[in-house]
Amino acid sequence: MEKDIKKVDKGVKFPWFYYVLFMILCFAGRLYFNGKAIKSKAFKEAIKKGPVLVMCNHGSAFDFAFFTPPFVGKKIAFVVAENMLYSTPFLAKIIRAAKEITKKQYIADLGCVRKMKKYMDAGISVALCPEGQVASCGKTGIVPKANGKLMKFLGYPVAVCLTHGAGLSRPKWGYTARRGKVVTKCDILYTAEQTKELSPDQLYEGLVQALQFNEHKYQIENDLVFKGKRRAEGLERILYRCPKCGKEFTIKTEDNNLTCIACGNAIEYAKNGKLIAIGEGSVVPERVDLWYDQEREAVKAMVEQEDFMLTNECALFIEKPEAYNYRFVTTGVVTLDKEKITFVSNMDNRPTKMVTEYGVGKFEFKLDMDGELEPVEEEFKNIVFNIRNNESCAFNPGKSLELYDLEHSYRIVFTKEDASTQYALAIEELYKSRKNK
Repeated sequence: MEKDIKKVDKGVKFPWFYYVLFMILCFAGRLYFNGKAIKSKAFKEAIKKGPVLVMCNHGSAFDFAFFTPPFVGKKIAFVVAENMLYSTPFLAKIIRAAKEITKKQYIADLGCVRKMKKYMDAGISVALCPEGQVASCGKTGIVPKANGKLMKFLGYPVAVCLTHGAGLSRPKWGYTARRGKVVTKCDILYTAEQTKELSPDQLYEGLVQALQFNEHKYQIENDLVFKGKRRAEGLERILYRCPKCGKEFTIKTEDNNLTCIACGNAIEYAKNGKLIAIGEGSVVPERVDLWYDQEREAVKAMVEQEDFMLTNECALFIEKPEAYNYRFVTTGVVTLDKEKITFVSNMDNRPTKMVTEYGVGKFEFKLDMDGELEPVEEEFKNIVFNIRNNESCAFNPGKSLELYDLEHSYRIVFTKEDASTQYALAIEELYKSRKNK
């Protein structure tokens, strides 16, 4: 029998003011992006009885605008990436005030799990995106297996909110928003009894199947148009390898077009989602995700080499909680091999002044190299991150990697080539190769 704990408090004070404010903002956002929700009968009945664990796909940074309104009038909290506290100061203050649950991405975070349990036992539904980050290429990313154990441990009904079109309205790689049609389908995947009866592996397999989506295929098959300016700008952050000549980091974008500066391969990103070759001799797959798949295959071949290694110039930042952003630590070199990510500083002293620009998917900085200096801490001159158990890695396309340990949240910003997408693909393919041995 499902738990009926609507009257249970458990010491959790629900932030109703911020809940109402957040709901209003989400309804406004959903209206702007032409979104709607389709709720099954089982879903409506389940959220009336008590809290549910809500599993959502993650196509866009604005997904909350689509999967929050179906819970209007019902207590709900969200699991958000810890780095959101340091990336956008305004959003960080809202996250704190609304008492949302933060999580370190792609590492075991028992504090997060305990807080989820506390909230649900207090009658509050909890929503999370089990992929761990916004889908970079518009289709389902890697879903960590730990989600099976999570569903089993919590023991509550599991709902799935699957959104189509959010990743086309505000893609992870893009700099602009586009307007089309966004649909969110809400249903119950497991009852509380089923979470007890099924094994973690069975729960996990069902979840992975339920979360499958592909924005670009969905758009083309349904003949949908998403209107917006500068549609292609930012695509080079994930589509970094030319499909014609195979050279890397040679793709440049302007307005709605992409061009390889090495071979002249020219492409249009059309309003209907298709990639169209421009001029004689140009070559391109029909969809963004198919181009991305080609890059994945190239990376897979790379990681299979015995001497596999990626090395790039970068800058290191760590969290600065009191200012809701990151602080600059040093510049250096980041290296990925089959076992680990290593950062080595090339600075002994760093500038004390830095100018930064923040935004959703944006992090720019400029150092005052002629100003006052201070010593770089020894603990940050050589850092090693073991990635053997990492299914994936949180990243800002092209620009940065988000890494954690028990002490800090790190942001490694690439300063020479927009290489973070390649690093993230390599981490995923390394995990798959270890898993298949």
